[in-house]
Amino acid sequence: KAKEKELAQIKESLESVKAELEQFEVTYSSEYSQLKKEIQQLSELIESSQKEQVISQRKRQEIERNLASLQAQLAGVIQCPKCSHEFTLSNNIDIESVRQKASDTQTNLDAIVKLVDEQEKHINALTSQKQTKGIKCNTLDDKRTSLSAQVNNIQTSVNKTSAEVQKANAEMSSVCDAINKTQKEIDNIRRTLFDEVY
Repeated sequence: KAKEKELAQIKESLESVKAELEQFEVTYSSEYSQLKKEIQQLSELIESSQKEQVISQRKRQEIERNLASLQAQLAGVIQCPKCSHEFTLSNNIDIESVRQKASDTQTNLDAIVKLVDEQEKHINALTSQKQTKGIKCNTLDDKRTSLSAQVNNIQTSVNKTSAEVQKANAEMSSVCDAINKTQKEIDNIRRTLFDEVY
């Protein structure tokens, strides 16, 4: 009786965990697939953003080279101490034009540096989102695994207790058979005794 009561409690627990697992599976499959889809989209966005950043960095390097070249040309500028006239040893350079180009190039460089920084922040934000969603996926996987393990453990307990109940029933049946056999022997002895008496 005690084993049957224990078995009933374990079966009730098993049904409860199975119901929880089934309910979880319904939300798990849709939520998990949605998270995986979002992770894939974020991966694609990160990849395209990284490609854009590489292009921006190449532009930055090119602008830096141009600026260095213009600054090198301006480094050779000599100013007359008397009239303040500026000239270079190579007469074919328009100093004001080169200064204007250097100023415009510096403005372009500042803009591209800002763009590269913004792209870096954007990539970091996307990567952070991807990691967060990956952690959520892992949490869902862990919970599913945990619930499945609970179901398996409880099922093992049900099987073990069922076997114990069957064993107890078999022992009880064996004892009942022995009692019946002994009762028949007693009845036979009584009959024999009464027959001898009469």
